[in-house]
Amino acid sequence: MPSILASKKEQIKSTFYFKNPKKISFETNSNLKVKYVMLFKMELIISGIICGIILLQTSVIAPSIFKYLNQSQTRDLLRAIFPKFFLFILLLASLSLVIGFLNKVQFDIQTTVSSLTVVLSTLCYIIIPSTNEAKDNNNQKRFKFLHNVSVISTVIILITNLSLVFFII
Repeated sequence: MPSILASKKEQIKSTFYFKNPKKISFETNSNLKVKYVMLFKMELIISGIICGIILLQTSVIAPSIFKYLNQSQTRDLLRAIFPKFFLFILLLASLSLVIGFLNKVQFDIQTTVSSLTVVLSTLCYIIIPSTNEAKDNNNQKRFKFLHNVSVISTVIILITNLSLVFFII
């Protein structure tokens, strides 16, 4: 009789409830349980990495470039960095989206945040040549508009990925 109770107790301990209504049970393989939990938390880690990249770029790298380099060096360096910046965010958001689908999550806040991040980082990457062209042609009105689109998109990416921690945990 005690072994039946112990078995039921272990089965209850190995049942996880996440914020989504899906119940996940790992009755026999604790390695599978650990891998699943790690995969589930990977989405949150990726969002944290995206936030860290954005904060590092905007608070450390860009100000340092403007402070220590002359105008032509600044232009060349920023034109080299920003395409890679948005592509890296796009890659991370795509990975997060794939992990969400592998977790068989149909549609939740993580999928929304990852999808929005993919769309906005793609938009920012696509408008880089037009932004550079507007700056080169001294078309301040167009440059300001495109730059603002890029800045606002990046802020939205930051805020949505930062807010993900409040919805998953």
